[in-house]
Amino acid sequence: MKRLLLTIFFTTASFCGAEAQKPVAVDGPHIFYSNPQARKKERVMRYIAQSPSGEIVDTTYKMPSKLGFVVRSSDGKHSFSVTMKPGKRHRRLPSQMDVKGDIAVMSDPHGDFDSFLSALQGGGVVGDDLKWSFGKGTLVIIGDVCDRGKDVGTIFWFIEKLKKEARKRGGHVVFQLGNHEDMVLRGDVRYTDDKYKKLAAAVGMEVKDLYGPHSEIGRIIRASNIVSRIGDNIMVHAGLSKEFLRRDLSFDRVNDMVAQYAGTPTKTLKKIGGDVEFVFRTHGPLWYRGMVRDQKKYHPVSSDVVDDILARYGASRIIVGHTIFDDVTSRFGGRVITVNVDGDENRRKGLGRGILIKNRGIFVMFDNKKPAPLDRYLKKSHRRQKEH
Repeated sequence: MKRLLLTIFFTTASFCGAEAQKPVAVDGPHIFYSNPQARKKERVMRYIAQSPSGEIVDTTYKMPSKLGFVVRSSDGKHSFSVTMKPGKRHRRLPSQMDVKGDIAVMSDPHGDFDSFLSALQGGGVVGDDLKWSFGKGTLVIIGDVCDRGKDVGTIFWFIEKLKKEARKRGGHVVFQLGNHEDMVLRGDVRYTDDKYKKLAAAVGMEVKDLYGPHSEIGRIIRASNIVSRIGDNIMVHAGLSKEFLRRDLSFDRVNDMVAQYAGTPTKTLKKIGGDVEFVFRTHGPLWYRGMVRDQKKYHPVSSDVVDDILARYGASRIIVGHTIFDDVTSRFGGRVITVNVDGDENRRKGLGRGILIKNRGIFVMFDNKKPAPLDRYLKKSHRRQKEH
């Protein structure tokens, strides 16, 4: 059986195994390990998928040493191959990384694979063949793959594919936790597409179970960081508050909380209290908007606090997502840069979609035109706004 199960094709292809061929899903696979403590030869793997016609495939079998499959986007426009070693441990990246090459930063793809891919291709991170083309560069996605769109799984699998390709070239792909990953893990599915709710219900699960601690994507999420310093850039989903600085939290301590506390219900967090409650709630790095919003209710930071945070963690700037803007935006004299935009809308308007950090400066990344120096681009954007 192991030999026959080495390759599993999803979406338009078929399941290859001892049984008859079965149709599989546009989103998939959802892979689970039911007995991770068993001896290697006794480990069992389960996959769940749903075909475009609605047929559910739910199969359990002995875990193969290697697995290959093809993932297709929900609109059928894109497909790519993934190979993996089932059950392999996902190691948390260091909280501080000094990297070579350029750095590309995006946030909040929210299940929109088409727009996500388009920006990566526009920035030279991915080629027309959907393969890594960024050399020794580093791609950072600062949270919120989950919710809203229909290609959440597609994006996670694409990130995993790029990680492997980047490592071979001396590069890196970094996914960090956003508030919507934490929400889905704890069962808050207000923003989750019905596609996932229906699939989970059909196999007797809740959506959060699709990303449980023994699911492959769940394991990927739980091995991700919340905040890090990459080069001289702090990468964080929402922002860092004065309270974060007062607590003198190391990035290592914050990131070590993910495996144990990500997805913890609010009531339980209140009982735990302390730094754990702070990190996962309103003024923590997954939710805090006070670096980009000036209204009193957001408890905005001052310029001095921004300087103190940068000095404390040895960085020159902070890059955030979470709060959506019409375009890439710079605050505090370029010490805070926001990269969360509407992917589909900005793509149609030809506006910014992320940033490229190069030796010669910071550039705005687009879908289909040459990157532009951030300062020059922001000046032009400011003039356009005044004219209107």
